[in-house]
Amino acid sequence: MAMTVCINQPHYLPYLGYFKMIDECDVFVFYDDVQFEKQSWQCRNKIPQEDGFAYMQVPTKKTYTELNFQLPLGNLIQTNPKVFFAPPINQVEIRVPDFYLSQIDLLKSNYQKSPYLKELLEILEPIFKAQFNKLSELNITLIKVLANYIDLKIPVWYQSSAIKIKGGQTERLVNICARMGADSYLSPVGSKAYLEEGLFAENGIKLRYLNINPPDHWSIIHSLLTLGPQKTKEIIQNQLCINTD
Repeated sequence: MAMTVCINQPHYLPYLGYFKMIDECDVFVFYDDVQFEKQSWQCRNKIPQEDGFAYMQVPTKKTYTELNFQLPLGNLIQTNPKVFFAPPINQVEIRVPDFYLSQIDLLKSNYQKSPYLKELLEILEPIFKAQFNKLSELNITLIKVLANYIDLKIPVWYQSSAIKIKGGQTERLVNICARMGADSYLSPVGSKAYLEEGLFAENGIKLRYLNINPPDHWSIIHSLLTLGPQKTKEIIQNQLCINTD
């Protein structure tokens, strides 16, 4: 039986393309043990407003650890250079538990005339009020609940931290696919720049890319509040493009 796997970092309230990949795959792996990036989709997303856009963001605790060691610098030795390393996403903690209150106010202000606002807030608020300690737990819960709300085809969910498969950048993706018995891997088209495509071919795995033209990276929240869940589902399933090469 054909099987498509998608492996993606757990983003915060991601854009429509993220949910297209969920709808297109049989197994979705949250890549939750790769390095956290503070100014990234891992902890924030954006919605449009009159003066441009506004960020919806999860405040996180200090994530970078300063390393203390000596580094050769020509004929000198530099002591305690400022070198910082971020932890994996699944170790990042939320700094302000009630951060969502200002975001709810932002949604009420920007989408006050939306007929879908009340229903969507009834879905989001219990998740926020649960006050997850870890960023990845919050993101994964929101993604799963919204996929169900839109009524997408729900894949089997995994987290890479639980699978514990090693390897280099592309090698690890291939190894995860192989573990799942995949014959197809679905990836954002932006990954084409660094994926070693030959490794997939060598393992009998076909690469498929999601390519949105023109790109629209507003959070799915914008679509849900302007178009509603049914129209959002139709856009995801019928208007977003999957390339096979």
